[in-house]
Formats: sequence, structure tokens, C-alpha cells
Amino acid sequence: MMRSEEMRAVEVASDFFGVSGLKLMERTGKGLFDAVCRRFGISRKGEWKNPLKKPLNVLVACHHGNNGGDGFVAARLLRRVCSVRVLFTGDESRPKPEARETFSRLVSLDSRILVRDACESKILCHTHFSGYDIIVDALLGAGVSGRVDRRLGALIGSFNKSKAFIVSADMPSGLHSDACGLSGVFVRPDLIVAFHSKKPVLRLFGKKVVVSGIGVPEEADMVAKN
Repeated sequence: MMRSEEMRAVEVASDFFGVSGLKLMERTGKGLFDAVCRRFGISRKGEWKNPLKKPLNVLVACHHGNNGGDGFVAARLLRRVCSVRVLFTGDESRPKPEARETFSRLVSLDSRILVRDACESKILCHTHFSGYDIIVDALLGAGVSGRVDRRLGALIGSFNKSKAFIVSADMPSGLHSDACGLSGVFVRPDLIVAFHSKKPVLRLFGKKVVVSGIGVPEEADMVAKN
């Protein structure tokens, strides 16, 4: 288990020991991609062995934080083997450099992959997402504090009502990684891909959690734990 302050220390120490924030983000996005491929039997050659027996329609929902950056990387990789759209709910002026770079890399490959922010113009309903087999939740991540705002809360509620298989990147959006229980509005995922280590609240999700290693230097781990 690793608390939020320990994970932040790992990220800072990783940069010191030669693994930049951008490298970590690329690795977390790759871990998310790999987890989806394993769960749905998608081969790297685009062969379909998934239970649905068809090409998958995937929506990757991203905000402007680093969790969104992880989602941009995953979307860039998933577009090779799935039909992918990205719902960006954040402010394009606010991403940190690493997330901005992964956003740019994605859009430079396929500018049509982005869809309008449904929160801006519609009353959200789960039927808006009925065409997707998978929703990747890369909205808020482990660092969220306090309640989600009304706009994102409506979006999360729509995800939860949809029939899509929901995969959360590191943390179900709306929950704080160090929380002792489940309360408020949060994504209710079918699979959680925890990066580097499980976070305390994830113990409440049992076998829904898988851990994806992201190549953190051993020295950085030691610094964070001390």
C-alpha cells in the first residue's frame, strides 16, 4: 500500500534518479493499455479474442490533470486496435507540461479522435454512452481532494448508469486514495489499474484491482518509504 504523499515522493525522486515525469506518464498509459488488452483478449496484431467477438468501441474520458495525461497515452495506443474516442472534460490551458505533451502527441496523430465535452451542452444521460463497450475513467486520479463539482458529478453518474465496462486509471474518479471508506459521487468501475502500488482505499475493491508496474527506480521507492 502507498499513501498519496508517498506516491508524490516517488514521482519526485524518480525524476531525480533519471526517470522523468513524462516517462512515467508514458509507462502508466502503456500499463493501462496492456490491462485493457489482457482483460478483453486483444492481441497486438489486432486479432479479436474478446468475449464480445467484435472490434471494441472505447471512450477514454480525460480531465486536465496528470491522470488525464495517462488517459491520452492509453488512447494513443488503443487506437491501433480499437475504435477510440476521447472525451476531454478539462481546460486546455491548465494541463501540466507532461499531460500537455501527451495530449499533443495524440492529437497530432488523429485530430478527429476528440469529441465535444458533453458536459457543456447537454443534460447527461447514460444513453449517450450506450454505443461504447469500454469507458476508461482517466478523469481525476489519486490526488483529488474534496467533492467533485456538479458537472463532473453528472458525467460520473452517467458512466455508472451505462452498460459499458468501466476501467479506472489508478483510482476511481471522485475518491481520494487515502480514504477510509466509500462515500460521495465516484466512478464505480469493473476494473482498476493501480500504478506502481495499491492505494489504501483500493482495499475495498478486492479483485477488481490489478497493479501495473511503471519502472520506478528502486532508489526512488526507498526514498519515499523512508
